[in-house]
Amino acid sequence: MSFLLKPLAVKSHVFHNRLIHPAVCIGKAHTDGSVSPDLISHYDKLSRGGYFSLVVVPDSFVSQEGRTSLGQLSSATDPMILGLEVMATTIKNNGSKTLLQLNHAGSCTFNDFTGFQPVAPSEIPSPRKGDAPRELGISEIEALVCAFRDAATRAKAAGFDGVEIHSAHGYLLNQFYSPLTNKRSDQYGGSITNRIRIHKEIIDGVRTKLGEDFLIAVRFGALDYMEGGSTMEDALAAAKAFEKSGADIISISGGMCSYINPLDDKPGYFSQEAKAIKAATNIPLILTGGVKSPRDIESLLEKGTCHMVGVGRAALEDTNWAQLAATNL
Repeated sequence: MSFLLKPLAVKSHVFHNRLIHPAVCIGKAHTDGSVSPDLISHYDKLSRGGYFSLVVVPDSFVSQEGRTSLGQLSSATDPMILGLEVMATTIKNNGSKTLLQLNHAGSCTFNDFTGFQPVAPSEIPSPRKGDAPRELGISEIEALVCAFRDAATRAKAAGFDGVEIHSAHGYLLNQFYSPLTNKRSDQYGGSITNRIRIHKEIIDGVRTKLGEDFLIAVRFGALDYMEGGSTMEDALAAAKAFEKSGADIISISGGMCSYINPLDDKPGYFSQEAKAIKAATNIPLILTGGVKSPRDIESLLEKGTCHMVGVGRAALEDTNWAQLAATNL
């Protein structure tokens, strides 16, 4: 049997193959963040036939001050649940599992866009984009932990199989993790244990609230590829801590370098981090990045680089990509 077509069990959830569609922002939500017919149509076409075993819906904002675009999806308020339910039902009826990605942009946004000054672990502008932020207070961090938990609760109410907590691409949780943007001297800064404290609190809060069978994935920007940024040692410590806190899946991507690797452009270009983290943990690991052909997937799986492979932009360009991949091996 092809490596791609082998099933994988995660708790009571069975993924019928190793092909997933990661969260890729498409900006088709209504301006209030609610689900639009265009979004439903897009994910209906993408998931039809269930050729992706998992579809991750991007990149819903958990609070208004953490929003990144006018077309971004919202998980911030209860009125969003009805549209999210249509989204989850559509994807699951087509034969795929589905997660809702939860995000806060932190300093990667703009005052005139959100109506708020951007917030961040420290008063350090994002290396990627955004206005100058102010530093979050402890009570605000506690409120953010609750915002992620509440957004996950809405995802479960809407019928999603779980959530993916976004700590990659230079967004808020990634800003806490990276020593480039976290210069705090309290319990949320300094050591790697402190820099991922907010991640552990979010994972713990979601798991306690929503139970053992609700899937929790972490989209993890393991390395920044910048001087003074996150290291492989940081990444291994963080991944082990995520697993211990209750994460079920880790999806590897980039940190302050966004979703590209400036040192490598081969398919699966975060393979170095993925293979090391896979060896150090006992939960499924997803690798994405530049994968464009079934041959790429087979090669990455055969080498033991990861457990599952994400194909994003190639599938956006051709919503029949997964069907062609699964039926032409």
